[in-house]
Amino acid sequence: MDHQTFEEQTERAKDAYEGGRQALKQGLQSAKELAQTASVKSREVMDRSKEAFVASEDWAKENPWITVGMIAGVGLLVGLLIGRRRD
Repeated sequence: MDHQTFEEQTERAKDAYEGGRQALKQGLQSAKELAQTASVKSREVMDRSKEAFVASEDWAKENPWITVGMIAGVGLLVGLLIGRRRD
């Protein structure tokens, strides 16, 4: 009787080990797929941000006085906000 119990326990342990091994294998595969997707998406975002930077740089070169005015306005707003915090 004890021998059967030991064999049953051994079989259950093997089944649990295999189940855990399969779950780990699937989890690793999912992690690899997610990493690949994240890599592709990050490259897409990087490309789009570079395009936006180039476009804004070109616009600033074509409209230098508007750019100077916008920067001055932002500087004024920042100065006002910093001045209010000190009071």
